[in-house]
Amino acid sequence: MKKIITLTILALTAMLTAATAQTHRRWDFTHWSPATVANLMADAAASSVEGWSDIEKKADAGEGKVAPEATAGKCFWLTDAEGGELKANGEVITELVGLDFGATYTNNRSLAIAIDYPSTALGEYAGPQYLWLGGGGKNMACFTIPNVMVGQKITMTIESHKPSDARGVELYVGSIAAENKIGDSFKPTTLETYTWENWTLPEGIENTGTTDIIVYNTSGCHIYNIEVGEDTGKKRTVALLYGGNAADDLALQTLTADATLDVTPIEATATLLLDDLDNYDAVVLSSTVTDVAAIATLGSLRPFLPMLNLNPLVYEQWGLGQTIETETTFATLTNASHALFAGLELIEDIDPETEQTLYVLPLTNLKTFTAVTLQGLFAGDAVLAYPHQTEGLTAIHAHNMSHNGYLYIPYTQTTLADAVAPAILTNAITLLASSKATVTPAPKPSHSLEYKKLNTVVTLKSGVPSPQIFYTLDGTTPTTESTLYTEPFSVSTALIVKAVVMGDGYPLSEVADIPVDIKDMADSPLIDVAYSGSEAQVTITTTSPGAEVWFNLTGSTSTARSQLYTEPFTLTTNATVTAFVGEYEAFLQSEASTKEVTIAGVQTYSEVISKFEGSTFNSVGNVLNGGYNYYTETVVSSTTLKDIQGGDSIVNTYQPRDSMVVYQLSDDWHVRTFGQGIYYTKATAEHNVGSAKGYNPATVVDDQLGSTEITNNAMQFQVVSKKDLDGRLDPPSVSLESTRAFNGPFEVSIYYSGKDYNTAHVLDILVSTDTLNANSWTKIGELTSLSQPYYDGSSEKSFRVWKRGAAVYSESQPVFVKVASVENAKDVNIFTVLVKAPAAVDDAISSPASVAAAHSATYDLQGRRISGTPQHGLYIRNGKKYYAK
Repeated sequence: MKKIITLTILALTAMLTAATAQTHRRWDFTHWSPATVANLMADAAASSVEGWSDIEKKADAGEGKVAPEATAGKCFWLTDAEGGELKANGEVITELVGLDFGATYTNNRSLAIAIDYPSTALGEYAGPQYLWLGGGGKNMACFTIPNVMVGQKITMTIESHKPSDARGVELYVGSIAAENKIGDSFKPTTLETYTWENWTLPEGIENTGTTDIIVYNTSGCHIYNIEVGEDTGKKRTVALLYGGNAADDLALQTLTADATLDVTPIEATATLLLDDLDNYDAVVLSSTVTDVAAIATLGSLRPFLPMLNLNPLVYEQWGLGQTIETETTFATLTNASHALFAGLELIEDIDPETEQTLYVLPLTNLKTFTAVTLQGLFAGDAVLAYPHQTEGLTAIHAHNMSHNGYLYIPYTQTTLADAVAPAILTNAITLLASSKATVTPAPKPSHSLEYKKLNTVVTLKSGVPSPQIFYTLDGTTPTTESTLYTEPFSVSTALIVKAVVMGDGYPLSEVADIPVDIKDMADSPLIDVAYSGSEAQVTITTTSPGAEVWFNLTGSTSTARSQLYTEPFTLTTNATVTAFVGEYEAFLQSEASTKEVTIAGVQTYSEVISKFEGSTFNSVGNVLNGGYNYYTETVVSSTTLKDIQGGDSIVNTYQPRDSMVVYQLSDDWHVRTFGQGIYYTKATAEHNVGSAKGYNPATVVDDQLGSTEITNNAMQFQVVSKKDLDGRLDPPSVSLESTRAFNGPFEVSIYYSGKDYNTAHVLDILVSTDTLNANSWTKIGELTSLSQPYYDGSSEKSFRVWKRGAAVYSESQPVFVKVASVENAKDVNIFTVLVKAPAAVDDAISSPASVAAAHSATYDLQGRRISGTPQHGLYIRNGKKYYAK
């Protein structure tokens, strides 16, 4: 779309130097400046819970807390920050300038600056000063190095915080995902230096010449320095290709005037060879070259040389574009932070249509320039600038900048004579020199095989730019005249696929020999359903003796999402059963069989009217971790009983403490306790049925709805462990309660797990119309988690599978819901609680008046809900005590 912007010298509102990537950058964390140290200490002196603190753990910080001698004034942890550019005592930390820190990570008390911390209980370190990435920032970006040139060297010196463990960093582009990782992980134990060199962008990420590099730490480690690019200190060698008289070439004159360049003029002819130019850091093609034969030769050499082209006429002869004369002297940039524009004066302007800020580069004072359209190999290139007011054309573009790159800048003889920004040529040469790579054959193409019944699908791949893959099926050696690969193909007989690849800048590869075999497929199993009342018995049979049959209720064809079939099983809810025979002997996994199970009269509850997620407890943190004694030493009453010898035995009843705590977690739910601990558990709900390596569904029945309903992280009701004066354990007292009443009928679905394998984990589900009366709660369901251990080889592991449990309230009267811990129960995690009405039922929530009353709930110190206005005395509301006058 054409952009209409009025741009004249009189109308300029701002001139600025673009914040750009640099070709060489270095951060040194071994010498923190006196100003930085003073600011860190000022932050620590002001507070232990804000800014930088020399107290490592949040639990040890707080008002009046003093740092231990080991860390006081020696190491500082960041307690909270908004990310981006970091400050101490309100001042920017100069040693970190240029790094973009993640907001989530810097709020996690995981980032530290060591200024005199050469050792801890975990080990001795290579130096006392470093940047410390703590291990508490899992699955999040620590910081980003912005605008790194693709393929540019990145070097880091790192050591593990625990010398017995290999710890370090991984680098990513785009996001922390396996497919976005570049290079290898660097996880040393002691001090080591590693370089990511000639790395390439992950598949699917557009190459615009520069990218942001995400730094992620595998666990606690120290970084001593980071270096991006190389500081060679020597001149760049440039071959200037000209036509006619070299003395008249303005490109030669401009580049020769740059003291950082060593320029050699070479006349462009049809006899030029790669060996003639390969020793130069970059090649510049002047617009004075007009000989057709010479241009054709340079077109064949272009993919193998870092080339700056100042000659628009070659596009048509190379078949890569057309030339268009513009009517402007300005170029609008698509990425003002690109390294090509470093140090150039740009003009800031506003697009009147989108109101976005645009940056414009004046190329000449008065002379217009030649733009191009892009075709062929150049068609998908990154356009770095377009002629002002003409977004469809290209003023500057980059091609294949990770491997002997190419740049076009419209500085012909005419425009160079009137140039405003000739320094862009030096930037271009620096970028191109960084892209220089040895000309080597392309790596062999890779492949994948997808087996079907008596048929195999072959997929060929290559990571080189603009790959062309050629293959044969008859055993002959492929050439560029062989079949060109365009899409996956099928073969029905065993054979060897031979394939080669060539790419832009890569000569033909060696031959890849790919053996392709043909496999048969197991027969699909049969599913039979027998109905009896409100139940359905499912039987699965197979015609493949000795084969394993897997089944699930989610439609999956993965064994990880399925359960091994051993005997007929019973369903009490409607479901779709999917079953298949697993891969065995020489047979592939079978096609899946499916069967709809519909039980007459079974009520389906699917309309979610309220939802609690355990992750909301993260805002509270751990409460009463480990619990505390429930009873005081005050005797309320005594009873005399006869013991077995006939003597008197006195049994005392003690006064409970004023210990109730209430935390409002959402509009619908709060949690309360009289002393039993509550804990926040970071736990990802996975879906590998029956696996105890993580939190996974216990059975396929649990996974049926859990695949869409369960949420990550949990609120944990902790085991009761405290004993009182008479040796009794504290009673269980923690419960999750709704603050509004729900009209029945409804179902309460709970996703939960245990922590230990040797004791059942139990929860009660209760309802009540009157929460003021502690005896009014009616139990409608009990949930018990699995208690058998999981064995991994010879070792016994905790069985951490999650389950789905449900209870139905069938009356119509509005009731509150409670999920309560029970006596002798171990730790239990609550992931998700849902209250669900039958489908298409409206008015499932009670009237606004009763809801409002529930929200303003007030309790006495014994945990009883108070109706009306409380009398004078001490009460609890919203988790806090207050005195009613």
